[in-house]
Amino acid sequence: MSMDEHEKIIFDVHGFATAVERDKDAIAALMKRLEEEIEAIPSKDAYILAKILDLDFVMNHDFRMMFLRACDYDPSMTAMMIVKHFEKKRKLFGEQTLGREIFQSVRFGCCTRFDNLRGQPSHMLSLSLLFLRRI
Repeated sequence: MSMDEHEKIIFDVHGFATAVERDKDAIAALMKRLEEEIEAIPSKDAYILAKILDLDFVMNHDFRMMFLRACDYDPSMTAMMIVKHFEKKRKLFGEQTLGREIFQSVRFGCCTRFDNLRGQPSHMLSLSLLFLRRI
């Protein structure tokens, strides 16, 4: 076994595999199909509310790519995951947080607080990734 093959196996086992990027045309087609799949979901109240609160946040290319990669570029599964993400976010943090990112920050060494901290230092942990974990 070559060293490259060995490293690939190690990375795959431990979850550090490099992302396979698709060409721009393929990504554009996946994004279009993703939107069609989301529209086909009958119950998506939290998703609709999030779009009303901040359309740019919900339609953000990087935000959607994060879900597409997590679902191995399957638009149907991605659509369900995005809708469930917003349902879970509404349940955990309330409707006012649907149109923005949620970060966990530790302030003054003892307090944990959730708020909108876009552009803050990288030591902030994005709770959006919490919803990407598949069981």
